[in-house]
Amino acid sequence: MKRICFFILTVLASISLMGQSGKNNLQKDNPIFKNIKGEHYKRFLLHSGTSQLNDLKSSNDLKHQLDSTWDENFSSDPDLWTKSGKEEFFYNNDKKLASYLWFEYDEIDNLWIEEYKEEVSYDENGNLSEVEISYFNTETDEWAVSEKIEFTYDDGGNLMLMSDFEWDIDWVLYGTVEYFYNSNGVLDRIIYYNDEKEEFTYNVNGTLSELNYYYYEADVWKKGSKEEYDYNSNDQVISTDGYYWNSDMSEWINFSRNEYSYDANGNPVEEINLDNSGLGNEITAQRKCEYNYDIDYNLSNIIIPSLELFYPDFSEEIVNKPLNYIVHYPDESSSGWFISSRTTYYYSDQEVSNGFISNTNEASVFPNPASEYIDVSSINYTPSAIFELFDMQAKKLSSQIIPQSGKVSVAHLSDGLYIYKLIDDKRVYSGKILVEK
Repeated sequence: MKRICFFILTVLASISLMGQSGKNNLQKDNPIFKNIKGEHYKRFLLHSGTSQLNDLKSSNDLKHQLDSTWDENFSSDPDLWTKSGKEEFFYNNDKKLASYLWFEYDEIDNLWIEEYKEEVSYDENGNLSEVEISYFNTETDEWAVSEKIEFTYDDGGNLMLMSDFEWDIDWVLYGTVEYFYNSNGVLDRIIYYNDEKEEFTYNVNGTLSELNYYYYEADVWKKGSKEEYDYNSNDQVISTDGYYWNSDMSEWINFSRNEYSYDANGNPVEEINLDNSGLGNEITAQRKCEYNYDIDYNLSNIIIPSLELFYPDFSEEIVNKPLNYIVHYPDESSSGWFISSRTTYYYSDQEVSNGFISNTNEASVFPNPASEYIDVSSINYTPSAIFELFDMQAKKLSSQIIPQSGKVSVAHLSDGLYIYKLIDDKRVYSGKILVEK
C-alpha cells in the first residue's frame, strides 16, 4: 500500500506555491488529495526546504532540534493517555533530514515496533533527489525496500518530474508526476500518473483562490472536485469550501468546509473541519484541531526537517516553536467536544557556534572508545529504557531493552564511529561512541 510517499507529492506541490508568495500552501487533508492519494496513514512530509529553516552559519546560540513526535489516544474512563505511534528524525551534517522512522506501540509487550522508514538523498544543489522507502519485516527481522521516488528539476531549481518506482527483483517504474509553471514561474498545473490533474487559480495579489481537480476518462478530462479559499487581511486562509461536480445536474455541490483561527503572532491555533457526512446531508462540524506553541522561541531557534510535518493545514504560517496538537470530536450528549488524541513534539538542545553543533543532552557512557561493551549504568533510566545504535548514515543497527547490568555489547561492531540513543519514556539521550578493537 502506498502510504507516506504520496504525502511527498502533496507537499512538493505546496512548496512550489509557497516559493512564489508564501501564502499559497495546498491543504494536505482536503478531499481532492484524498481522492488522488487514498488513505492518509501519516502526514510526515519530506521536502528540500530544510536549509531555509535551519540556518546554522549565521548564529551562535542554543537551538532546539526536533528529534521525535509521540501520538497518544485519550480515554475518559478513566482519564488516561495511551501511546499509539512515534516518529523519529535523523539529520545529516547540514541539518537536512537524512532518515525518518515510524513506530507503532505494542501495548501487550510495552515496546515500540518499527514499521516504516524513509532514507533521503540530496543533489549537489541541496535539492531533494531521492527517497527510498522500506517496511520492517517481522518474520526476517530486517528492513525490506519497497519503493523509491526520484526528483528532477529544471535549471532554476523548479521541480519538474517525480518518478515513482516499486521494487520487484529490480526497480520498476510505477508512474510519474509532472509539474507545470506559468510564464511568471508559478505552479499552475500538476498531472498525476497521466490520469488525474490539479489546476490552480490565483488572485491578483498572488494568493491561491481556487484548486480544481480533474480525472481522465474516455479521452477527456472531466471535472471532479474543487476547493475555494478565503483570506483575512493578513493574507492568511480563514476558510476553504470543497465542492464536487454533479454531472447529472451540471452544477457544483458544496460538501465540506474548513475554518481556521490564528493567535496574535500569526500561528495557526485552531481548525474546524465540517462536512455533510451526517444525517440530512447538512454541513456540520466533524473534527476540531487545537495547536499549542512555546511563544518564547521562534523558528530561528529550532531545527526541523520541514514545517510541513506539523499538522496545521497551513503550517507555513507557523511563527513559534510547536509543542503539540490535540484532536477533538463532537460530543453529541453535550453539544460540545471531547478529546480524542494528541501529538507531542520532543526536542533536544543543540549548541551552535559558527555552524558547529553539539548535543547538550548527551548521555555519559564508558568506556569510550570501547571494544567489547559500553556501560550506561551511570544514567538514571527506568527498566523499560531502550538502547539503540546507528551508523553515521543514521541506519539503525540494533535496538534492545538495556540489560540489568547496564552493559550493552558492541563486540559485533566493526571499528568506527557510531551514534547511540537511550530512550526512556519521553526522554531521549544521545551521543557518539568510537569502537576500537
